[in-house]
Amino acid sequence: MPHLLHLQTMQFNGLNELHYTSSSFGGGQVEASYQYSGGQRIRIDFTLNGITKS
Repeated sequence: MPHLLHLQTMQFNGLNELHYTSSSFGGGQVEASYQYSGGQRIRIDFTLNGITKS
């Protein structure tokens, strides 16, 4: 896997699918969580400075 310097945290689930990422930039914090069904990503939730968007 490539080394992604812009991401502080990358977490994977038991099926080796990306589950959560976090990063910070310009004083802001960005978090993203991912949901899968049948191996396909079906949902991404982003949180930017405490505000969540799907």
